[in-house]
Amino acid sequence: MLHALALFVGWPTPAFTAEPERFLREVVIGVQTLRSPEQTRADWQPTADYLSRQSPGYHFRVEALDTERLTQAVAGGRLDFVLTNPSHYVALEASHRVRRIATLVNAAGGHALHQFGGVILVHAETHPEIRGLADLKGRRIAAVGSSWLGGYHAQAAELQRAGIDLERDVSIYFRGEPQDAVVMDVATGRAAAGFVRTGILEEMAHEGRIRLADFRILNAQYRPGFPLRLSTQLYPEWPFSACPHTDSELAGRVAVALLGMAPTEQAARRGGYYGWTIPDDYQSVHDLMRELRQPPYDGPQRFSLWDVVHQYEAAIFTALVAALLLALLVIGRFQRLNHVIQSQLGDIRWHAEKLEREAAARAEAEGQLHLAASVFEHSNDGIVIADAQGRILEVNTAFTRVTGYSREEAVGRNPRMLQSGRHDRAFYQAMWKQIDETGHWQGEIWNRRKSGEFYVELLDITAIRNAAGEVVRYVGVFSDVTDLRQSQDKLEQLAHFDALTHLPNRVLLADRLQQAMAQADRSGRLLAVCFLDLDGFKPINDNYGHHIGDKLLIEIAARLKAKLRGVDTVARLGGDEFVLLITDVQDVEEMEQTVSRVIEAIETPCQIGELKLSVSASIGVSLYPLDQAEPELLIRHADQAMYMAKRAGRGRFKLFDSREDRLVEARMHELERIRSALRDGEFVLHYQPRVDMRAGRVIGVEALIRWQHPSLGLLPPAKFLPLAEHDPVIIEIGRRVLSEALDQLQAWLRAGLDLKVSVNVAARQLQWPGFVEDLRLQLLQHPEVHPGRLELEILESAALEDVSGMHDVINACRVMGVDFALDDFGTGYASLSYLKRLPVDVVKIDQTFIRELLDNSEDLAIVEGIVSLARIFRLRVVGEGVETPEHGVMLMRLGCDQAQGYGIARPMPAAEVAGWCRRFQPDPQWSIWADVPWDYADFPLLVAQSEHYRWIKQITRYVEGESPYLEMREVEDNHHCRFGRWYYGEGRQRYGKLAEFIEIEAIHEEVHRIGHEILGLMAAEQVQKARARLPQLMEQRDRILMRLCALQMLVTGQRLSAGERVEWLVDAPQRLKGPPK
Repeated sequence: MLHALALFVGWPTPAFTAEPERFLREVVIGVQTLRSPEQTRADWQPTADYLSRQSPGYHFRVEALDTERLTQAVAGGRLDFVLTNPSHYVALEASHRVRRIATLVNAAGGHALHQFGGVILVHAETHPEIRGLADLKGRRIAAVGSSWLGGYHAQAAELQRAGIDLERDVSIYFRGEPQDAVVMDVATGRAAAGFVRTGILEEMAHEGRIRLADFRILNAQYRPGFPLRLSTQLYPEWPFSACPHTDSELAGRVAVALLGMAPTEQAARRGGYYGWTIPDDYQSVHDLMRELRQPPYDGPQRFSLWDVVHQYEAAIFTALVAALLLALLVIGRFQRLNHVIQSQLGDIRWHAEKLEREAAARAEAEGQLHLAASVFEHSNDGIVIADAQGRILEVNTAFTRVTGYSREEAVGRNPRMLQSGRHDRAFYQAMWKQIDETGHWQGEIWNRRKSGEFYVELLDITAIRNAAGEVVRYVGVFSDVTDLRQSQDKLEQLAHFDALTHLPNRVLLADRLQQAMAQADRSGRLLAVCFLDLDGFKPINDNYGHHIGDKLLIEIAARLKAKLRGVDTVARLGGDEFVLLITDVQDVEEMEQTVSRVIEAIETPCQIGELKLSVSASIGVSLYPLDQAEPELLIRHADQAMYMAKRAGRGRFKLFDSREDRLVEARMHELERIRSALRDGEFVLHYQPRVDMRAGRVIGVEALIRWQHPSLGLLPPAKFLPLAEHDPVIIEIGRRVLSEALDQLQAWLRAGLDLKVSVNVAARQLQWPGFVEDLRLQLLQHPEVHPGRLELEILESAALEDVSGMHDVINACRVMGVDFALDDFGTGYASLSYLKRLPVDVVKIDQTFIRELLDNSEDLAIVEGIVSLARIFRLRVVGEGVETPEHGVMLMRLGCDQAQGYGIARPMPAAEVAGWCRRFQPDPQWSIWADVPWDYADFPLLVAQSEHYRWIKQITRYVEGESPYLEMREVEDNHHCRFGRWYYGEGRQRYGKLAEFIEIEAIHEEVHRIGHEILGLMAAEQVQKARARLPQLMEQRDRILMRLCALQMLVTGQRLSAGERVEWLVDAPQRLKGPPK
């Protein structure tokens, strides 16, 4: 809001400068401070950066100065540009010939403001008796200074017009900058009233420094479209001006940069303003300064006769009365003498005076005629004189130069010979009607030269009348303003239309939206604000080049205009984003039909040269007045709905929902917090080891991001990554993680620790066009790291969204030597054909299948299937989420040797990794299975073991009251339970001749006997006794487990003698453990 006026500061830092500052020309901008210099510097730094990027070869520097020092700097030639308030500007314009090149457009309450004014405020509680301007007489008033339009001049004029003498009736003191101090003087009672610029009160209230309800606004005004408190007339906003010595080319470049600034540009948002427009007309400011006798109208001429009379009224009246009495006495005394003298000399003097007057009149007439002829002939403006019938009597040289007609060709003809045909009959009728009624007309008119070329002239026509009031002559004075009009048109086009498609831009869209909303209010119909974003445009632009992308955008713009009516608006915001304003909509159904036609038109392939290109559109719609939002908010709501449409599948539209808006706002807030955390370095990496259980060694670590939140502590990735993955910020997070992981890997290598580091890569980062090149550069920056020590992990579900694109990127990275892993395998349901097309090196089994591996036969079957699939494709396989050594044993028995999880090690800071690796000892159970090969024929045995665990666990949960259900038949009949069915079926066929298998039958019967007893005790409600029998049940379970393990070892080639078998079974309780109880 008001920050927009405060200061231009902070031109480009070296990070944004294309060449060293010492080789750049320095340009100095002087800015009048409005609030504190510190506040204004913070607000305007982004604007300075923006202008710097638009002006290569220049380095801009800003000086924040008060009014006096700013004037001195202009006079001393130390400034190139000036941004100051309008009162000060008109003074500088007159005294130092500064020239304005743009006018600020402020922003407040969702409105774009081209004007501002002043506020007269009093404290409502301290001075309840002050209700109007007249009540200010005899009061003390605070103002910022005598050179501020919004802080003094505008209010002073209102008081003066109300009959209040600024010097005698009130006591005005100047508080000095900033204007906040004036408000505080009124709030504390130091002043009865205060003068401040519009918007100061609202801004201080927004900052929590005052309450608006505590203040009363005197002489309150209301202006349609102006949302701020106001006591005065409105005046044009602050001008941005070039100093006399400033190079015209540079001034033009700065003007174009300012006028081309979009309201969504970071500079405008941070500065709190809307943008810039072509230079406004400051005549109203000149009039105000002239009325108040302020610079540049404060010279001697300001003391008119009326001022003298008003100042010395009593003294002048007394002097006049005395002079009148004296004159009467003198007249009476000499009246008789004068009568005699006059009678004698009257005749002589009369003749002499007559001759003198005639001679003087003749000389004056000749001089006037000579002057008029000179002005007529040498004027830069064209002049034409016509008689009452409109026939041309005389023209000057400038007329011939502009029109191409010589004097001889023009005299005797009617000025209609110059008509261009661009004005209709009504235009000329209105012009002549005004001339007949007022004797004068002034305005712009299109005419045609003798050559046929059209031109614009500023024409002034005056009717000359005789004593009888009859028109005898018409005088036309005109100047050719074609070049000025063309320049203004170009600026207007640049300021309001998109340069590529010639559609309205953001500035003009804002104006059209205001008009469309007003029309909707009058008609009672709906206005559809549609935010359109092209799907699939970026790949076309990247692959075929910007020239093809530009042609496609031009074609899309033409199609959009063709599908809408002439009264509707199609605007381009930039890139592949458009906004449609569809007016006079009857209902939602009509809107849906129109938007569907637009989507259908865009989806039709476009022929661009020899290319046939296809895109689609996602559209978000907000309906006014169903959505009672301000104009800018309507567009933002449509934008949010568009993103919802994209997430729903693209090529469709969605109507804005306020409930979703609240969720979107919450997500946007969280995203901004994530960006802040990235900037502030709050993200850290922890590393989780991966081991080869069969070899008993550490083979690598996985880099896992954590958020070291300043107030919430260490947050896991599930708290922030799901949101970030849908935003471009995930690319920057991924780049930071990759860079830090490579830094750490290089540091470990230098310390003698040889590890492989796995880094997770989001799908959006992998699809980023610059990913491969960025990875190459990062590897070059770490020359000690062999690319093969880096492994990139991608989610299976993300890879399946774009198999073809992922294939190309993975191949390009593998050429460098980087490995790829497919993470969370099993959750994306990848088919064999998809897996074949993804050139990965590793598959990682999702932890959801590992977690219940010991007692869930379905998860066991899935894991076995993944291991078998990986073996077919010659891929390494890793089990994630290994929480106990027993989970690791089961993975080894299935043929999966590599694992990671909390049962091995939790993620740890980088500083702890080396020590952990030195201390690592593989679990003793793993060494037992190190030499046992996997045979699929043993898989039914593992399923039977899993079912037995499940059965024991079910009984335990029933006794502990954790489950109300238990299948009684499985307990009562040892042939009916699933383990029993395996034992007396498949198990007997493969292992029936082995002594260990035969021993299982008696143990299994004992398990069922104990289980039956436990059920009886539960039926008798003897729960404690039932619980006391559970350890016996567990003991028998473990005995079965030992023999099942022995069976797998024996039949897969591990030869044990009879004595070794007995020894193995005796030691088994120490070497083999069951699952967690």
